[in-house]
Amino acid sequence: MIFHEYGGNNKPLVVLIHGVFQPWQTLLPIAKNFENEYRVIIPALNGHTSEETSHFISIEKEAEEIEKYINSNYGNGVFALFGLSMGGAIAYEILKNKKLIIKNAILDGAPLVSSGKFVSRIMENNYVQIAEKSKARNKKTLNNFSRNFLPEKYLQDYLSFIDNTDEQSIRNMVMSVGKGRFDATLRLSNTKLLYLHGTKANEALAKKSSKLIAKHYPDATVVCFKGDGHIECAIYEPDDWANVAIDFIENR
Repeated sequence: MIFHEYGGNNKPLVVLIHGVFQPWQTLLPIAKNFENEYRVIIPALNGHTSEETSHFISIEKEAEEIEKYINSNYGNGVFALFGLSMGGAIAYEILKNKKLIIKNAILDGAPLVSSGKFVSRIMENNYVQIAEKSKARNKKTLNNFSRNFLPEKYLQDYLSFIDNTDEQSIRNMVMSVGKGRFDATLRLSNTKLLYLHGTKANEALAKKSSKLIAKHYPDATVVCFKGDGHIECAIYEPDDWANVAIDFIENR
């Protein structure tokens, strides 16, 4: 894991965590909305590092590594913890661990419920095939990436880390995400929680997770981006997404 930092020293800490096969650079447009007033940290998760080969073991291990880095460098206070997709599951794991004092948490499309072993196995094999074809620079795969997954400007950032990503890391990512981790007994008395999700088919797990959030955390805020797919607003309209986050942090 490699940590990228922006903004001034000695300012409140904001942490942004990306998802599966998502370059950390996709969070830079969001970070720009915060770096004047905050210290912003964006981890490049294990299995997503272009500078070196790294191995993804589990969401629990990723959460632990982020916690240790923050504790070692900043103490245990975090003003805002943001997580997209798998990054949201990692952020939730950090909330469960209670090793950091987190004032605000924003989870977008975080899969907190189990996808089931059968679905997880299908997704696991699909991601492995996508990675293999990406490494081979398969034209159809790369065209689909730009059309359906991320804006084309992030394609080279994606390719620069996928070449270092081993098959077992990919399988570990999907299986760790798919097992589910929602905890109805978790109390968030000192943390304001915002859960975001879209309505398209690829938001099925997020929509189920949002219902659990609303049921068990009555003080949480749930916002639906109607017509959006998985973390679509954060990726394609990052300033709009940041405005929602800022409004929640400052006004609710």
